[in-house]
Amino acid sequence: MRTRVRAVVAACCLAVLVGCSPGLGTAPESERSGEPSPELVARFGQAPAKDPSGLTYQPDVVVVGGGAAAVRSVSGDGLVWTVDADAPGLERLDVGEVMFLTSRAVGRVAVKQRRGGQVEVTLVPVQLHEVIRDGAVKLDVPIDAGDVDLGGVTVQEVPDLPGTVRTLAEADRDVRPAAATSAAEPVPARAGGGRTRFAAGVRHGQRLQAARPGELPPPARSKLRVTVGKWQLGTALDARGLTLSAFHAGGENFKFGGDITLRFTRLTLATDLALSGGRASYAGTSIRGIESLRVKVQAGVAEGVGDNAKVRLEVPVDMAPRQVVVGGVPMVVILKLKFFLETALTGRNSTLTAEGEWALDGPVGVAGNEPVAPRFSTTTPLIDSIGGIAIGPSGLVVGSEFRFVLGFGIPGVAAGPYVKLRASIGVTNGSALGAPLARCQRVDRVIKIGSGVGLNLDGELAELISQRIPGRPKVKADLETEVLFTVDKSSQVRPDVPLCTGG
Repeated sequence: MRTRVRAVVAACCLAVLVGCSPGLGTAPESERSGEPSPELVARFGQAPAKDPSGLTYQPDVVVVGGGAAAVRSVSGDGLVWTVDADAPGLERLDVGEVMFLTSRAVGRVAVKQRRGGQVEVTLVPVQLHEVIRDGAVKLDVPIDAGDVDLGGVTVQEVPDLPGTVRTLAEADRDVRPAAATSAAEPVPARAGGGRTRFAAGVRHGQRLQAARPGELPPPARSKLRVTVGKWQLGTALDARGLTLSAFHAGGENFKFGGDITLRFTRLTLATDLALSGGRASYAGTSIRGIESLRVKVQAGVAEGVGDNAKVRLEVPVDMAPRQVVVGGVPMVVILKLKFFLETALTGRNSTLTAEGEWALDGPVGVAGNEPVAPRFSTTTPLIDSIGGIAIGPSGLVVGSEFRFVLGFGIPGVAAGPYVKLRASIGVTNGSALGAPLARCQRVDRVIKIGSGVGLNLDGELAELISQRIPGRPKVKADLETEVLFTVDKSSQVRPDVPLCTGG
């Protein structure tokens, strides 16, 4: 099945900045001279060339010299950059123009204010075509997380960029929790007129807790755990894979813990994009090296239906060891994450557990408006592991979106071509009361692949950012129309009897 949708981008992100490969260009002289230090470059980004080879900036782009060495501090939301007042080119930068200081400090200037020997610059996120007018971004580059300079992957929290816990949108629901697997086990109506309530303490639009309120903290090493309301989210990345963990223990009535792991070997990103007069001609983006997807979940409710959750979790973090340079223009390869959960546990003191893994063989992406899909196979059958206490029928859907983006911007926000892999897994455990006839169990799997060009902001997050900037300038969150394909859709029911299959 093939659909075209307007892209809605999550803000949960990991930025994997990778090294320069032969043929992609070398760092500008200011970087080759040994200043700034590798630690500063890893934290604040790499300086651009004033006159890049094969790429042309838009007329209102001002390259500010000094790179990361000119940075004095960055606000906790990544929007306000305090720069040495003597940085070359800074005196020519006016409000309304685009500042290009580093790969992580690119944006349209909303406010410019001098404070002694420093200048505070407030940036509005911009699209790729607002920076590059003409040229080609065509590369095929390894992004192996284990091949890094600074002793391992660094994880940069962006504590004050709005991270949210939201109601699961209809567009996010590729699978619905089947709390019943046959007409003999009807799904009870949910409390509150059919609307599942949030667990206690989780509010729409809630920001992340800031480890250092007001300022971007130094990067951590390899792993990071942040708190959003009653949820804890963790990320861990090494040369063998990426794990996103979610844990809820904020109330007595609802518990959840889960991991989604993407295993890979020698990840490689390929993209082909040309710009002419600020208009993009896009051939596609793909990722190679993904080997498997693993899911492990456990959930429980105390009182039944009213304790369930239906959420989309987004966390802005960057993992940042290196960068890619294209013709003198530094870019970052970013992996952004979105986590979905919908539970439908229907009996008091009900629990549900499950664990499974699927292998992927082949590249993931889009080429010429057609999907490039891997072959899927089951390595650890999830249906074999379904367990828990189910007085009534119980189910859940857990999912994640892995979005690989090549671009530049500010911490937590980047613009450029992207490819995404979206997986939704539904798990159902039938009521123990039906066991004398048949205790039905079911697993549903939907895999989608999409691609496009744009900024990783949806309309709501763009509005939250706009509210933080004096004058509330419009943040252009709209993307190019993406293509989205369903490449795998399967169901498994056990036992294979009419009571469970509906036949």
